[in-house]
Amino acid sequence: MAQHLFRDRPGYDLVNALFSRIKGGGGHGRVWICRSDPVDPPTPLKDVASATIALVTEGGLVPPGNPDGLEPSCATSVGRYSLEGVDDLTGEHFESIHAGFDHTAANEDPDRLVPLDALRALEREGVVGRLHPTLYSTSGHEGYLYVFRHLGRLIAEEMNGVGVEGAIVTATTGTGTRSGAAMTKELERAGICTVLITVFPLVAMVIGTNRIVRGEGMAYPVGDPGLPPHEERALRLRLARRALRALACPVEGPTVFQGEAQAEGESRPEGKE
Repeated sequence: MAQHLFRDRPGYDLVNALFSRIKGGGGHGRVWICRSDPVDPPTPLKDVASATIALVTEGGLVPPGNPDGLEPSCATSVGRYSLEGVDDLTGEHFESIHAGFDHTAANEDPDRLVPLDALRALEREGVVGRLHPTLYSTSGHEGYLYVFRHLGRLIAEEMNGVGVEGAIVTATTGTGTRSGAAMTKELERAGICTVLITVFPLVAMVIGTNRIVRGEGMAYPVGDPGLPPHEERALRLRLARRALRALACPVEGPTVFQGEAQAEGESRPEGKE
C-alpha cells in the first residue's frame, strides 16, 4: 500500500523512513509529491457561446514529416499549426511524434488527441463562439517542468495578444500530463480560463491545475478506437461539451469534472484539493 505524502520536508522524512526500514519497521511504501505553487482559478467564462477558445496539446501532433523538428521527448519548443478552414484532423495532414505512447490510434484519427471535429460541430451549433485558428502542439514526454512553464508563458502571451478567452489542453502519458498541467497553470496565471483533459487527473491535481476533465485513454484522451465511428464521435462530443462547461464553472481549486450527471450540471465536481 503506497502512502502519498504532500510534505515540505521530504528529505527529513525519507531518512526517517530509511532508518525505519533498516530496523525492520515500516510496512507501507511512500511516494513523496511536492506541491507546486498554487494559481488562483481564473474567472469562468461568462458566455462560452461568444468566447474565443484555443486548442493546445502535448500529444506531439505535427504535420507529416515533422517539418519543424519538434522533439519527441523532453521538448523545448512548441509548434503552431493553422486550423483555418480545417473541420476535421486527418492522418493525411497530421501525425503524432510523441515518444511516450503507441501512435497507431492517434495517427488513424488525430481527433483522438485534439477534439477539433467535435468543437467545430459545437461552433456551428453556436455552443462555442469561435475557435482560435492556431493549434499549439508540443511533446510533454519526460518534459522538464521549468521548460513547460516557459512554453506556457509564451503561448499565454500570444493568446492574450489576440483576444483568446479560454483554452482546452489535452495530455496523454503521466509525464505528458505533468508537462501539460505546467503549461495549463501558466495560461491560468495569465488570466486565460483553461481546462486540461487527461486520463491522469491525480497528476494534474498534484501540479495544481484548477479545471480538469477526465479523458478516455492515455494514447487517445478524447477518443476510443474500440468504438464504432458514430459512438466514438458521440463520446468526443460529450467530452468537448464537458470541457466547455468546465470553462464556465466556478471552482475554488483543482477540480475534476467527470460523469454524465455532472456534465449536465446536476452534481458537484468529483474532487477538490
